[in-house]
Amino acid sequence: MPSRSPTLRSMRPASSAISPASRGRSSRAIDGARQAIAVGIACAIVGVIIGVLTLTGAASNFAGFVLDVGLKSLFLSLFLTMAVCLVLGMGIPTIPNYIITSAIAAPALKLGVPLIVSHMFVFYFGIMADLTPPVALAAFAAASIAKASPMKIGWKATHIAIAGFTFPTLPSTIQRSCCKAGRYSTPPT
Repeated sequence: MPSRSPTLRSMRPASSAISPASRGRSSRAIDGARQAIAVGIACAIVGVIIGVLTLTGAASNFAGFVLDVGLKSLFLSLFLTMAVCLVLGMGIPTIPNYIITSAIAAPALKLGVPLIVSHMFVFYFGIMADLTPPVALAAFAAASIAKASPMKIGWKATHIAIAGFTFPTLPSTIQRSCCKAGRYSTPPT
């Protein structure tokens, strides 16, 4: 039997160096990458939406429209702002979500609503966009864990969170209507 040099003895086929446990980890990594494709596509669609709003000037026109509507109905202006924040917040991480919604939607709430309240309002509904289809990143993540339909999970999450969509608009509407009825001595600032 010929003797091998130390260099040749240390070289083994690559297949013998990979243990069965590491083969299982690599298949799980491949499975995770496949499931992340749906989330990546959702994020790409959101990027297109944001680009269109910015390039067409629709975002700046929105603030003027909400201000005009808000002179007649605070509830309607809050509802419009909520809808825009839900669209703008789709598929965006928390910090960019706040930056985008506060830059585009918060200026629209200069209707006697305190500045911090308007910023928290747009931030809240920007984050609630993670629950709402068609993007629904939180629902997509839950669906991949549950191995269920992402849209079905997204609609169920929206049904469960319906109180979260309606409650933030109620205090300001009730407070504004009480001021008009004379129940408060000064309007809220």
